[in-house]
Amino acid sequence: MTADPPLPPGATPGPPTEGPGTDRPPPRTPLAHLPTPAVSADRLAAALGLPEGSLWIKHDDLTGIAGGGNKVRKLEFLASAALAEGADTLVTGGGRQSNHVRLTAAVANRLGLAATVVLASDP
Repeated sequence: MTADPPLPPGATPGPPTEGPGTDRPPPRTPLAHLPTPAVSADRLAAALGLPEGSLWIKHDDLTGIAGGGNKVRKLEFLASAALAEGADTLVTGGGRQSNHVRLTAAVANRLGLAATVVLASDP
C-alpha cells in the first residue's frame, strides 16, 4: 500500500479501494494468537437465571501481547498501515493506565519500531 497523493483544495476523495464495501480487505500484520478461546460460563448463567450453555466468555486476554485484549485486533491493521507508509515510530496517547497505550508500545517493540507515548496528566 502506498500513500495517496494529497487532494487539491476543494476536492473530495473517491471511493475506498480496500476495506469495508470493497472486495479487498485492508492490510493486516498478524500479531495476535488467534483464535482466542471462548468458554461456557454456566455457573454465572445460572446465577443470572439463564439457561446452561447460553453465556460464553471470550478470552481475548490470551492474544499474546502485553496482557492481551481486543485492542490487539485493531492494532494489527493500524500497524500494517504504518509499516506500509514506511513509519519507524508508532505514536499514541492516553491516560496513565491506558490499555491502548500499553499495547501500542508492545506492538511497536514486537515490530522493531520506536514508540512515542503522550500521557494525559492527572486531573
